[in-house]
Amino acid sequence: MKKPALLTRLPLPKFPTPTFEAEPTPKVRAARARFVATPFWIGVGCTTVLLSILAWGSEYYQLPIAERPLHPKHAALRSSGTIGLSLAIFGTSLMLLNLTYLLRKMVPALHRFGSLRGWMSFHIMTGLVGPAMVVLHTGFLPTSALGTISLTGMLVVVTTGVVGRYIYSRVPRSLAGRELEIDEVKMRLGQYHQALAKFGVDTGKITNLEIAPPNRSLVGAVVALVRGDRALAKQWLYYRDAVLASPQTRSHAREVLPLLRKVVKEGQWLARYHELRSLMGSWRFLHRWLAILMLLLAGFHIYIAVRYGDLWVLP
Repeated sequence: MKKPALLTRLPLPKFPTPTFEAEPTPKVRAARARFVATPFWIGVGCTTVLLSILAWGSEYYQLPIAERPLHPKHAALRSSGTIGLSLAIFGTSLMLLNLTYLLRKMVPALHRFGSLRGWMSFHIMTGLVGPAMVVLHTGFLPTSALGTISLTGMLVVVTTGVVGRYIYSRVPRSLAGRELEIDEVKMRLGQYHQALAKFGVDTGKITNLEIAPPNRSLVGAVVALVRGDRALAKQWLYYRDAVLASPQTRSHAREVLPLLRKVVKEGQWLARYHELRSLMGSWRFLHRWLAILMLLLAGFHIYIAVRYGDLWVLP
């Protein structure tokens, strides 16, 4: 198969890496950076606490369920104990806060409180740390049928969330995290092409990719997405090596390679546009209703625990 041409003999003037959205002010940019970084550091802090509890109670967690009541740490680590129940309360609170991402998407007035990218970081943090606290609350051995069902549902929701994050990362987005339409992606590819042409890099065959027709099969869309990822990796390696091998473009690699990576990546996004939109739509539907079912089960589990359990937080 003949590989596309990449390099031309055009002059190579220094050309700054362009941005294709209105550049935010330094103050706004700093606020966005803090909003994205804050969930990360909160997650690091919570994870450190969880690992500390896990290390402190490692002997207890390794015991069979019948022997745990005899262990001196049972009063603290059992699901209704001081630590076990605290983990359940904080974990459930984080999972409820996880839903604020949906409010941010549905209520335009909330845009002043941060970009979608930052809220997505918070959504991911709470969606991982909250369930981890709940798992530790159960001591890895839920003792009731309802608790087992609730835990299983929660793990299924977390799994679908991880899959959704994989799909989400492949959908073209603006600097603020908004999903781009197909015409916007085409416009950005054209702008990248013009910028790279000033370095003597011809990306015409990348930007002129044909958009694959819609795939009616969900499995087929997943397979197409995986194949697109493999094609993207091969294409990127080929063009990167071509840039580094040419004396014309090697000296400008710092400017050329980031732009070229965007061209290759967004070109593949464009070619798989229908698959991505189909997968995102199906995933949102599945993830949303699984999350609602999980919250209903968790709510019923909490009701039973409060109504019939001996909880130290209640009078």
